[in-house]
Amino acid sequence: EAVPPNVGDALSLLAAVASALFILRLEKYAPCTSGRGLNAVCMLCVTAMCMLWMLLAAVFETLAAEEPAGRSSMLQTMELVAALLHRRVWALVAARPLTLLYLGEI
Repeated sequence: EAVPPNVGDALSLLAAVASALFILRLEKYAPCTSGRGLNAVCMLCVTAMCMLWMLLAAVFETLAAEEPAGRSSMLQTMELVAALLHRRVWALVAARPLTLLYLGEI
């Protein structure tokens, strides 16, 4: 019994297209620059986007947890976001220390 196409299929297809376009662009610029510089820029971009994603997810989760009638100040919201990020980062470190060490060395 087949499952009809869904959103996940479309996202997978878009990810494959984006990956292919990245490889094509990389093929063009790789001969013009150093491998170290290119790798550093790629890692910095991915790191910045992941940090932004994590920060936005924490902000939206914190805002969703607050009750509409009892909106807190911006400072309190940012403290809650910082605490949530702190808990998540240390939970990840505690759950997968060897994986993080390995990926940090690559």
